[in-house]
Amino acid sequence: MFFLLLVSLGEHLPFAWAYLAASAACTALLAFYARFVLRGAKAGLAFGAAVAALYAVLYLLLQLEQRALLLGSLLLFAVLAALMFATRRVDWYGLLARLRGEADARST
Repeated sequence: MFFLLLVSLGEHLPFAWAYLAASAACTALLAFYARFVLRGAKAGLAFGAAVAALYAVLYLLLQLEQRALLLGSLLLFAVLAALMFATRRVDWYGLLARLRGEADARST
């Protein structure tokens, strides 16, 4: 949806304005939806802020042209490393078993 909006708006507006409009529209829609999925306005706004930050970083990468691949790869590596570091002590199998147990308890 973002790309379709960007291309169609880009035919009538300068690229920066088209990117801003398309990213703002998609961010607002995702934040609105996340508000209900995450059951709270605060969580929805936080999700929307994260999406807006992602669109901002992508715009900056697009503007760098020659170094976009290098910086994008380094940024993606840093994000992956941070996620791996933050979740290094999570017991994924225990979490899955607990979620399955809660789902079984609800169904009976």
